Amino acid sequence: MPVEPKIIRNFPKCPWCGSEERVAELGCTESKKKGKIPQDAFASLRKEVIPIEQPLMAGVMVPCLVTHWDICGGCGRERCTRSEIQQAPIQMPPPGRGMPGSTGLMGGHN
Repeated sequence: MPVEPKIIRNFPKCPWCGSEERVAELGCTESKKKGKIPQDAFASLRKEVIPIEQPLMAGVMVPCLVTHWDICGGCGRERCTRSEIQQAPIQMPPPGRGMPGSTGLMGGHN
């Protein structure tokens, strides 16, 4: 059974114009009405996934900081919409390369 993400912070309003509209959410409206996407599903255009702990082997589930990004439906600027902790499988890099997202919390280099 999947573990629910732990939401660190939601950013419902655009810091520039104050709009709560998000392009990804607007794009999913019809699919949600038709029941193809759960009503409470959180839509975003892009996610950054940064491991918080170093995995011991490929494919192991580790806690990751997941940051959701979207485009404001009011002014069109890209903005962070949510930050959360999720369990995610991490792929090991080739020898001599850093971990995916390693310029973030773990401080490595790619």
